[in-house]
Amino acid sequence: MRKPSILTKSAFKVLLPVTIGWGAVAVLESLSYIAIALAILGVWPAYTVLLLGCVTIIMTILVSRSGFNVAVSLIDALYSEIINCMTHIKVRWFKAQNQTKLITLMGQHIPSFMAIPAHQLQQFIHAPLIPIVITIGMIWVAGYQIALILAGLLMIALYIQFISQRALLKSDQQRSGSEQKSKHAGQELVDHIELLRSATGCINASKRAEDAWLAQSKALACTNEAAAKSTFYAAVAGALPCLGILIYMLAAGVYSGEYVFVVTLLALRATLPMEALALAALSVNEHTSAIKSYFNVLEAPQLQEPINKQPKQLHNYNMRIDKLTYQPALSCFSTEIEAGTRVLIRGESGVGKSTLLHLLMGFDVPQSGNIQIGSTSLSSITSTQRETLFAYVPQSPVIFNGTIASNIRMSNPTASDEEVEDIAQKMMLTNVISQSPLGINQPVVDGGGQLSGGEKQRIGLAQAILKKAPILILDEATAALDTEVEEVIAKELMQLDCTIIVVSHRNPAIWQAHKTITLAN
Repeated sequence: MRKPSILTKSAFKVLLPVTIGWGAVAVLESLSYIAIALAILGVWPAYTVLLLGCVTIIMTILVSRSGFNVAVSLIDALYSEIINCMTHIKVRWFKAQNQTKLITLMGQHIPSFMAIPAHQLQQFIHAPLIPIVITIGMIWVAGYQIALILAGLLMIALYIQFISQRALLKSDQQRSGSEQKSKHAGQELVDHIELLRSATGCINASKRAEDAWLAQSKALACTNEAAAKSTFYAAVAGALPCLGILIYMLAAGVYSGEYVFVVTLLALRATLPMEALALAALSVNEHTSAIKSYFNVLEAPQLQEPINKQPKQLHNYNMRIDKLTYQPALSCFSTEIEAGTRVLIRGESGVGKSTLLHLLMGFDVPQSGNIQIGSTSLSSITSTQRETLFAYVPQSPVIFNGTIASNIRMSNPTASDEEVEDIAQKMMLTNVISQSPLGINQPVVDGGGQLSGGEKQRIGLAQAILKKAPILILDEATAALDTEVEEVIAKELMQLDCTIIVVSHRNPAIWQAHKTITLAN
């Protein structure tokens, strides 16, 4: 299990000074109110109030500024940790549900952590300390009896808050769970709207999402009800200490205007943070859920890097697969692929073709068995070196917003426009390029929405070729092409000086494979 470092070590280091700062502000502010009380009673001179007030204001400004600066540093560190983790997560982890959690974490939860040093610490350090310091100061101002009564009433108020927040926490956990299901259902609807409409009809296509949204709506209603009760209890808790002190003084026959005013002032100031604590507690549940999501990503199954980080000297690119097992798809599978050959992998859906490709590229690790390139085990090759060995084209290549050239050049950023255009033409993208005077520099947006499936595949093929990797892997990479176009492109690919591994359900003769591997259940 991966130990998260930022939220346990680095976060503690950067938050500690801000925490101490807000503690100092709370003490200074409390002393300022005590000074006001003692000045009214004639015990302290008036200038002490002015002095403490100025120091408190300056300290508050400095700590507030520090809190925002620390918040920015914390967010940068959190994003860096997540990005570093994502580069080593096994591909099989990226299922739809985990994708939704990851998107929510990156776009919503991590930014919400900025509120912790910027706002939350002020509430959770500043708010509790003020009642404590004022209660201690009350011994000096009004005697230990009133101080003890105030302490008791404040504890009762805190207990009321604890009970209400516990109920709110339970309700909010249910809301968080239904929110995740709702987001997953929404993403499912957007990603597969064509299938849902064709399978269930337009009216019923969104039923699964509607059910999830309805459950979320009910959970939100329960949370709102719990929040309303919590607000009511917060008002009761806020009035209780001050009202109790006044009743006690009236019962004890204390009628001195100055004395009653001073004690009431201090009791009121000690009580005010209760409302702040109640409001802050509403965000604790969200931060707790966000921290759990952060830990879940950091604890996702990781690809282990070899201890020796030095690049391996590969004498050739012959591949040997020895007793490879990855249940339920592959079991004790062995074969050899000589460098420079063309290999066709065939088999029914679900027999492990894509799984085999992922294992060959190191996107995942087998449960047992070994993969060698030359005489070097794939597991002993670093991810940085391994990614230079393979070029990969999936059945549905991803087109990023930018230009045709930027998508092709992604695998080789230093390639010239001439190289990019030459490969694009070889991949029969001439018609696409000629549609705009910008040629290969014409923009593509919305994931290449203006491109057909076959055009996207040809861009993906051009990108893979431009990488000039010694091993080219095609996973149904020509499935959207016409037979004539596929034959032309296959002939171009066969001229490359590299190993070509093809998964295809179409005419095997097109690839003139030197070796055919047939996988079966």
